[in-house]
Amino acid sequence: MILNLFVKKLSNAIPINTWFLSKRPSVIFHPLWHGFGEIEVLDEDDELLVNFGNFTHGHFSCHNEKLSPEERENRIADNLIEFLQDVFADRVEFYGSLKGGGGYRYLDAKSTPHCANFYAKTYLWSGIKSKQGHPKNPVP
Repeated sequence: MILNLFVKKLSNAIPINTWFLSKRPSVIFHPLWHGFGEIEVLDEDDELLVNFGNFTHGHFSCHNEKLSPEERENRIADNLIEFLQDVFADRVEFYGSLKGGGGYRYLDAKSTPHCANFYAKTYLWSGIKSKQGHPKNPVP
C-alpha cells in the first residue's frame, strides 16, 4: 500500500501537527486558510490520488517499468511530498472550483499556457493570490 510508505516518509518531511491519518484510510491536511479546503491523499493501488481542497484533484503515479514496484512506490511518495512542500510554501497556485472545474500550476511556469488566465482569482495555500503574487489574506 503506497499510502503506508507515504505516511512513513511524510513523518520526516512535514510536521505531524499539520496532518492526520483518517479512518478512510487517507491522509488529511487541514487548510491554513478556510477558503482552500482540506487536502486529502488517497491510495488507489498503483497511484496516490490527491484532492486539493475546493479546486481540483491530481494523480501521482510512476509508470517506469524499468523500476521495481518498491522503487516506483518510493518515487510516487517522494514526488508527492516534494509537491506538497511546494504547495505549503505557496509556490503552486490553484484556480477554479470543484463546481466547474479547476487546476493548478507552478508560479514560475509563466511561459506555459494555462487556464488560470480565465479565472478572476487564483489561490495559494495561504490565501487568495493578489496581482503581486502574495496572499491578500495571509493567515497569522
